[in-house]
Amino acid sequence: MRRDLKYTKIFIDAPSKYLVNDLWVENSALIKVSFINLLHSNSGILSLIIFALCSCLASLFAGIFVFRKDKIYKRKFALFGLFNFLTLIGFVVAAIYLKTRNIKSSLRKQFKSEKIIILDNRKFIFVLLFSVLFLMLTYVFQALLSAIL
Repeated sequence: MRRDLKYTKIFIDAPSKYLVNDLWVENSALIKVSFINLLHSNSGILSLIIFALCSCLASLFAGIFVFRKDKIYKRKFALFGLFNFLTLIGFVVAAIYLKTRNIKSSLRKQFKSEKIIILDNRKFIFVLLFSVLFLMLTYVFQALLSAIL
């Protein structure tokens, strides 16, 4: 059986005496059906886009909320959400290395290193809030797609 063959089944539940005209069918699909077919045929790409969008938005909102007193680079936090592609463990590791405070040059000279990791308690809250926001956003997108389809 060919999978690329598209067809329409028509069921008529009426006595034949009521069928006085011929049945005409146009050779085109409704816009909603075409849209659903487009989503279905590109579901992998759509899933990646929604995953990236939810990750970036959750990271942005969590960063704005947790680090609101600091100078916030919104683009940085939005792009930081892409570390979620490395799973939550990759996101946590990236969050540990995330610069959240300016380190004085005297401290860098003291440890003789440019790369100093400062454990900031806000990073833990950032990761937790990111996780909650990510789950909420994916649930909202799933509900929206279910309503459309």
